Amino acid sequence: MTRSRAQLRTARTWRDYDRANFWVSVALFGVFALWMLWSQTHPEEDAPPALADGPVQMRKAPATAAVAGLDLRVVGLKLVLTGSVPDDEARRALRAAGEAAFGAGQVDDRLNLDPQADPMAWRDHLPDMLRTLRTTGGDAAMRIDGKQVTLTGEVPVDSVRSARELVVQNWFGRSTKVDNQLRVAAAASAPVASASASVPSLSDIVVGAGPAAAPAAMPAAAPASLPGAAAAAPNPACAPLAAGVAVRFHPNAPALTDEGRRTLRELMPCLTEGRWTVGVHTDSNGDPASNQALTQGRAEAVVAYLVGRKLPAERLSPQGFGSSRPVSGNDTPEDRLKNRRVTFERQP
Repeated sequence: MTRSRAQLRTARTWRDYDRANFWVSVALFGVFALWMLWSQTHPEEDAPPALADGPVQMRKAPATAAVAGLDLRVVGLKLVLTGSVPDDEARRALRAAGEAAFGAGQVDDRLNLDPQADPMAWRDHLPDMLRTLRTTGGDAAMRIDGKQVTLTGEVPVDSVRSARELVVQNWFGRSTKVDNQLRVAAAASAPVASASASVPSLSDIVVGAGPAAAPAAMPAAAPASLPGAAAAAPNPACAPLAAGVAVRFHPNAPALTDEGRRTLRELMPCLTEGRWTVGVHTDSNGDPASNQALTQGRAEAVVAYLVGRKLPAERLSPQGFGSSRPVSGNDTPEDRLKNRRVTFERQP
């Protein structure tokens, strides 16, 4: 059957309409796809007022933002402070403790202020921390980052390394991990030996000025020579403290002997109240730097042992004085023995 001209025109019109409709649909789909792509790559910057207390706060301080830690590092003769502190008060405390340990003008302050930084609940220990850092050799540094403290540098013997970790752990609390990367000096024994050349078999460390090795020849120091001794006098167990008690260490090392640990256990009732500076002193034989390192290690070993026996760490401050505070000359073995001592000074 042959179509009429009118039917043919109608058929062509519908074909043209279908083709136009197809291309319009394609164009609309393309526009929609482009809009979706643009909306994904250009999020709205201004949140509605109703959401001001929610998502806007998260955008200002995202949960993934890392708060810079605190780095205490010895460079030459200076203390370099980098990282973040929460406020000016913390910054001033760091600078003051640094200048007390390293000297005026020896603190390089590169700190930033950040209210979200660690609140430094441990700041009361800053004087002890920086004194300890000053006596560490090598690339001495302490990195405090959230719940982890990293120690680097060089110490004379392994017992100092272990004691320092325990002391730092007590400064920051058990919830903080101490990453002890301290190295033991390979040739530490040579210089330290010269510092203790006069010691026959064990280093006799005396509490107070009086010697323990020969009490008859050298009278014990008077109780007044020990700050805090009067407060401890009512306790009979503290009587040897005023007379001078030998706390023995292994030769040329900060490690306590069994006898030294037993002596400290006897002294513990005298130390249950107040805050104490545990100071270790030596004679002037040997290199001053080696003497300083040895006495600091011994002071830390004493504190570590007492803390392990449940005395609060915040009440004990280890400090090595080397040969800087003699109580006698250094010409005879007896005089040198007087200078090799441990003092427990009660803090106000």
